[in-house]
Amino acid sequence: MASEELAALRRLLDTQRVLSIAVAIYGKPAIGLMPFVREEDYCGALVLGSPLAEHTRGLAAGATCAVLIHEPDRPEADPHQLVRVALRGVPEVVKRAHATFEARQQRYLNRFPDSAQMLALSDFELFRLRFESGRLVLGFGRVVKLGGCVWAALRGQAGVTPCTTPPPEG
Repeated sequence: MASEELAALRRLLDTQRVLSIAVAIYGKPAIGLMPFVREEDYCGALVLGSPLAEHTRGLAAGATCAVLIHEPDRPEADPHQLVRVALRGVPEVVKRAHATFEARQQRYLNRFPDSAQMLALSDFELFRLRFESGRLVLGFGRVVKLGGCVWAALRGQAGVTPCTTPPPEG
C-alpha cells in the first residue's frame, strides 16, 4: 500500500467523528449512525450504544457489522470522488469489569466528553468494532483492498506496536 493511501486511511480514522454502521437483526438489515474513536493500535473503533437503538441490538455476540467512514461532502465537490472506507468487522462488548474498560472509556471520553452522562447509565455499553477487512476508495475507480498487513502498516506509521490490544472480554 502506498504511503499516500495509508495517509488517506489514517486521516479518515483520525479526523472523522461518526460512522455509519450496518448490522443484521433477525436476518433483516438495520443501519445507524454512531460517534466513534479509533483504537490506539488502529485495529478497531470504540462506539457507545444502547439496546434501545435498533442498530445496537445488532451488535450481539457472534454478530458481524459493516461500517462506512467518509470525508464530508461539499457543494463544490463531486460526491463520486469522496474519500471513504468501508470496513467489515466483529463487534465486542467492552465489559465494565474488564481490565481495559477504564482506558477505553477514557479514550472515548477524551473525544466525546459530553457522553459521560450516557456512559454512567446502565443501559449504555461501550463496544469495540474489531476491523478485519475492507475497501478504501480514493475516488472514482481508485479502490484499495484492506486486510491485516494494512493494519500493521498503520500501527507502524503511528509508532504503535503490533496489535497488542487484548480482547475486551478476556
